[in-house]
Amino acid sequence: MAQQWALAGNVVIACAYAAICVAIVVPVVRAGQFRANRLAVATALIFFSCAVGHAFHAAMYWPGGFVPPQMAAMHDLAGWSLWPTAVWDVLTAVVGVYYWTLRRGYGVLLDGTGALFVDPAAQQRRYGIELRERVADARAEAEAERDAQAAMLGAIIANSQSLIYVKDLDGRYLLANTTFERSFGLDPGVIIGETDEAFDPKLAATWRATDARAHHAPIHVRETDSRGRVYESNKFPLHDHQGDLYAVCGVSLDVTGLREATEAAERARDEALAQSRVKSEFMATMSHEIRTPMNGVLGLASLLMGTDLDDAQRRYASGIHRAGNALLGVINDILDFSKIEAGKIVFYDHDFDLTALLADTAALIAPVAEDKGLTLVTRRGPQLPEAVRGDGGRVRQVLINLAGNAVKFTGQGSVTIRADRLPTRPGADAVVIRFEVTDTGIGIPAEDGERLFEPFTQADASTTRAYGGTGLGLAISRQLIEAMGGTIGVDSEPGQGSTFWCEIPFEPASGGVCDTVAGSAGLRILVAGAGPDREALEDDLRRWGMTVATAGSAVDTLHILREAALFGRPYDLLLLDADDDVDTEGLARIVTGDVGIPGVRIVVLNENPPAGADGAGAPTYLPKPVRRSALYDLLAQSMAAVGPVPAVLPVAARTAGGKGMILLAEDNDINQMVATGILSSLGYQSDVAGDGIEACDMSARRDYDAILMDCRMPRMDGFSATAEIRHREAGGGRHTPIIAMTASALVADRERCLAAGMDDYLAKPVDPVELDRTLARWVASEVTRVARTGGDPIGHRLAELAGDRTVPELALVERLVSSFRSRAPRHVSVLDEAFQAGDLGVLEDEAHSLRGAAGNIGATAVSEVCERIENEARAGRLHAGVGDDLRTLHLELERAADHLHLPV
Repeated sequence: MAQQWALAGNVVIACAYAAICVAIVVPVVRAGQFRANRLAVATALIFFSCAVGHAFHAAMYWPGGFVPPQMAAMHDLAGWSLWPTAVWDVLTAVVGVYYWTLRRGYGVLLDGTGALFVDPAAQQRRYGIELRERVADARAEAEAERDAQAAMLGAIIANSQSLIYVKDLDGRYLLANTTFERSFGLDPGVIIGETDEAFDPKLAATWRATDARAHHAPIHVRETDSRGRVYESNKFPLHDHQGDLYAVCGVSLDVTGLREATEAAERARDEALAQSRVKSEFMATMSHEIRTPMNGVLGLASLLMGTDLDDAQRRYASGIHRAGNALLGVINDILDFSKIEAGKIVFYDHDFDLTALLADTAALIAPVAEDKGLTLVTRRGPQLPEAVRGDGGRVRQVLINLAGNAVKFTGQGSVTIRADRLPTRPGADAVVIRFEVTDTGIGIPAEDGERLFEPFTQADASTTRAYGGTGLGLAISRQLIEAMGGTIGVDSEPGQGSTFWCEIPFEPASGGVCDTVAGSAGLRILVAGAGPDREALEDDLRRWGMTVATAGSAVDTLHILREAALFGRPYDLLLLDADDDVDTEGLARIVTGDVGIPGVRIVVLNENPPAGADGAGAPTYLPKPVRRSALYDLLAQSMAAVGPVPAVLPVAARTAGGKGMILLAEDNDINQMVATGILSSLGYQSDVAGDGIEACDMSARRDYDAILMDCRMPRMDGFSATAEIRHREAGGGRHTPIIAMTASALVADRERCLAAGMDDYLAKPVDPVELDRTLARWVASEVTRVARTGGDPIGHRLAELAGDRTVPELALVERLVSSFRSRAPRHVSVLDEAFQAGDLGVLEDEAHSLRGAAGNIGATAVSEVCERIENEARAGRLHAGVGDDLRTLHLELERAADHLHLPV
């Protein structure tokens, strides 16, 4: 029975201890003070251990309560006694009584701070103490923050490179930073309480005036002191907490050094511009001084080669001409490089034919390649478009440079010029063309490839002596290509030849290029021979709408021609591409004399047309490499069943005096001799004036068809002479075309010539072909001369264009008339709009365009009205007279339309 009571007692005591433990822990946990309230946690652990002990004892008494004999054995086995438990209970009671009665006093359980049984009065006292401590800590933190901010602001003000200062409303300094004191040489703190008179009395009143302006709103002013220092100052008002103004703050920056640097930079810029002008003037002078004798050398050599010479004399004259051209190439390279460096290079975008570009390049390089026994080939890629929009002249310049280098450094073999289109991303507008010039020459080491594109550089110093050149060609090419947005490079190995390439983006062509030869649809052409350009030639012919077949040998050619005639489908034209496998001259004779081959026309592509090539019954000869435009024109004429086109030979002397009278204003006697000789060979008569004064006098006494005006002459230069002639013409005289003929080759020179009133520009040395083309634009034709004396100028002009009234000639006249009918109203409409808008540039351009179109068909009255409008627009005059001319233009166009009848 005793064991049962012991079991029950231990269970009750364990439950009591456990309840006390829970009663302590749960409020502490709820208050979130489990970690902070260590006393409560420790007390809860003590009671928890007591509960565990009594629970263990209850477990031991459990068997004994039902099996008394085992109790003793159990106590013996466990070695347990009730005494330790009793001692632990007594100890726990003593601790509890001490802490919860004697030490802590009576109170409520967990008053909100986690303390157990805290006295309310003590709790209130503790709250008061904690509040005072918190207030003190917050005040200390605020003061520390304020001190830190004040220290930071003071450091910023003290170390700022700007002068920072604060003045009260009476002008006394309340603050001035170290920079301010150091700038005016003041001791620290001396300025506080003083005014501006203390250190700069002369400017004090001015400074106070700007301070007064800052009372109302921030201002920015530039100030100076008596030492000449310049300051950029920002001044703004300061207000107290009630919004009342109490001071003005200023932040000034000493910009004296910056201003001096700016002035120095401006002086340096002005000096650089002056030096650039000097350089440009020097280049123009040097160009003139070098080109003037070069004009004489090349001109006299050309005239000499046109006379009767023996072989040795012709060889010497040809050598002089080649050497002069080589020297001219050096001069042009240096001038081009100077223009590019000065940023004076100008690009002119237009639609140009890529195939014609390749052919023209090859034609210019062909004579040199032929002299060295090299084969010159052009290749077009399958994706190459017919035309693109860009500066074809600059692209041709680069290709001629690359191809010329290839020929120069190739001893034997071939040079190939190739072009193809590169793929671009979908939707891209640009057309990227890759040009390649491949040779079988000496090759270039890989380490020298990039260096080649540097100015005045060649792959090896010895090549300068062996091959010559300035080393500027590739540098100019690179800068031109990069200016057009492209890239250039070289792939080469020593002894394996080289491939120079460039990739250039272009815009798509805005207009089409003629795709078919007039009357060529269904024409059958047989191409005989295996020349290197045959593939490109066939592509051109097929593109022009012709049926093309090929033959590789003379035997095959004769067989194909006879078989075609036998089956009733003879070929219309035989195109003989000269090579080593086909005797073109002999084959042409056989074909012409073969009765089984009816009337096939023969065109021979040959580098050197034989003597007598222009005789009756002879085939038509076209020099290689073939220019696309020349082949196009030749085929158009060949298909018209007219006599064979004469061989395209060097320019021969024409009967002088039949094309017009030219006044040559030139002071250099050699240049006079050259120019008059060229004019005579072109069919013009000429008078010579030695300076501008003579030119003015002679042009006043006689009407010349054109004046070739040198710009630099003694007594009166070409610009002044032109101004004098134009002033005289303004009084109602006839407008005489004036063409500048000067050795200055810079873009600025051309602009100056046109601005002076000249109509066109030719650079020396004068190319006879270019001179002929330029004069043809300005010199009145026979039809125009007839118009001056009466008659129907349009009818005369159209009759002249119709010539023998062959199919191609009539087709040409029809196209001209149709084009003028469709374009003239658009030009007039634009002219009217430009006059209303006051746009002088458009007015001048449109009048010039319509003037040229009217001149082409002989509408001289329209052309004269357009000329008056163009001159007024160029002179910057926009008055009622221009409006009258526009109304006259409408009437003259209506009259011209009545005469636009095709000749019969």
